[in-house]
Amino acid sequence: MRIVLILLIPLSLIVSKASADDFGPPHDVAAVRRDIMSMLGDSPAHLVWNTLIDNAPVPQRSPSGNQLRISDVVIVGDWAVASYAFHTSNAIQTGFLGLHKIDHQWWLLSRAVRGADYVSYMFTNAPPLAGAPGSAQIGYGPDVPTLERYGFPHNLAVISRDHNAQVAEAQRACEGSPKGRARNCDVETVEYEWYEVHHLISRTGSGIIPDPGAMGGYDVRLQFAPSDAQPGTEVSDFSGRSPAHADDPGASYFFTLRIQSAHPVNFAGGSALEIWFPHLLDSKTSYVLNLQTDKGGMFDALPGVLQGNILSFALPEFTAQAGEEFRDTVRLARP
Repeated sequence: MRIVLILLIPLSLIVSKASADDFGPPHDVAAVRRDIMSMLGDSPAHLVWNTLIDNAPVPQRSPSGNQLRISDVVIVGDWAVASYAFHTSNAIQTGFLGLHKIDHQWWLLSRAVRGADYVSYMFTNAPPLAGAPGSAQIGYGPDVPTLERYGFPHNLAVISRDHNAQVAEAQRACEGSPKGRARNCDVETVEYEWYEVHHLISRTGSGIIPDPGAMGGYDVRLQFAPSDAQPGTEVSDFSGRSPAHADDPGASYFFTLRIQSAHPVNFAGGSALEIWFPHLLDSKTSYVLNLQTDKGGMFDALPGVLQGNILSFALPEFTAQAGEEFRDTVRLARP
């Protein structure tokens, strides 16, 4: 006698490991969740980087030890949105993320921090989303019109309304409630253009964190070692960008800065450069920093250390000539 054993396995266990609120191909949903956690799980401070929000809360490790939570991932084609939440010193901070797949890699292009107003968000964009590159805007998003205004495809915005709780909430507020509270969905947002900041350099060492908008959506921190800088010595023209197709295929990031001083400045060894990338870096790849100046100086192939999707470089002692411009390139290490 043949016994046929039939196993009834819930379809949800086969189709996706994602949340019930997610939408999109299960493999892509899992990849987006994994990439977000790899980019931000160990460093959620990059979700509240902006200096335009006063008294930004400091992320804290939650009792469970895993402070970042991702929910409501929605994927349509090469575009995706997701919600996040993490513990801060006095509350749970929530917000909204926008991603775009470029060359088979998910890039985090928009970071929206939820403000005090229950439908108020601050969007920060990096190319190729709509609006001025490196712009920051405060608006009553992320309702459907706001998402479209920031460059998200219409079909993604509409589907997100049905599968992302933050989009749904913002859309309801946008369209008004039964109690009569209504607001125009097309309310104009307040836009902040990144302006150039001159960072002073002190003799004891100075830390510089430029606006990510000026750095192409990357978060950069430069800590100068002690120096013999004279009063008034400063960093200007600090900007960065992602590689273009015409650039060296091995390049991962470009940035420039100028040290303004009437005299040469001698820096001790130990200056540190940290760069957080808005896409996932390969932990099996080595990266180096090449630095050239318009005065003939150069560092070649300084090795980087990757941790939490942040590349760190330690600089040896160096001398910056008066008004010298530094042109830096982060590249893949070549054998």
